Amino acid sequence: AQSVHGIALLQKQNMRAPSCAVCHGTHGAAPPGFEEVANVCGSCHTATQDYYLKSKHASDKAGTPKCVTCHGRYDVGVPSEAMFTGAGERDCTACHANTTPPAKAVQDLSDQLTASDKMLHDAEAALKRAANSALIVAPEELTLREARTNLITARAAQHTLNLTTVKQRTDKANVASKKVLAAAEKAMNDNILRRQFMVIGLAVLALAVTSLWIIRRELYRQLPPKE
Repeated sequence: AQSVHGIALLQKQNMRAPSCAVCHGTHGAAPPGFEEVANVCGSCHTATQDYYLKSKHASDKAGTPKCVTCHGRYDVGVPSEAMFTGAGERDCTACHANTTPPAKAVQDLSDQLTASDKMLHDAEAALKRAANSALIVAPEELTLREARTNLITARAAQHTLNLTTVKQRTDKANVASKKVLAAAEKAMNDNILRRQFMVIGLAVLALAVTSLWIIRRELYRQLPPKE
C-alpha cells in the first residue's frame, strides 16, 4: 500500500496500476513466464526491460542485480537520479563504491540525466511565466512534450549502462528544451518591449492632448471680448 504501485491504485484510483492479481494471477494461476520476477516487471515496463537485457546486469551470473535489487519487490519506490549517488541499500553505491571503475560510469549517467532534467525544468518554468503573461505558447508546449518524452526514454535507456545510448536521447531532450527556453524568453522580452512602447505612446499621446488643450486655451484668451 505504501509503494508507488499501491499509491497509484489505492489513493489515486489509477486502474492502470498493478494489483496483486496482475503479478500473481488468480486462484493460483500465475501468468505465463512469471516464474522470474524480472518477467513480471517487464510485462508492463517493456521498454525498460528491453534496455536492461542489453546490459551487463542481465548476466546469468549469480549476484547480478534484477529489478527488485534496485527497486524493491512490493515496496517499490519512486525512481530518481538520486539512486545513482545515494547511500541507500538499493542505490548504485551499495554495489559500486566510489573508488571502483563502475562508479565513473554511474557518475557519467547521473550527470547526463541530471543536467537534462534541470534544462527541462528551466524550460517548463520559462514557459509557465510566458503563459501567465497571457502569451500564446501552444507551439512551445508541443516542443516541451517532445523534450519530456526523450528524457523519459533516456531514463529507461540508462538500464543499458551505455552512456552513448542515453546521450542520444538526452541530447534530443536538451535541444527541445533549449528551443522552448529561447522562444519563451524571446516572447517575454518582446512583450516587455511592446509594453514599454505602449507606455511611451500613451505618454506622447497625453503630451499631445495637453499641448492642444493649452493651445486652445491660449487661442480663446486672445479672442476679442464679446460685446
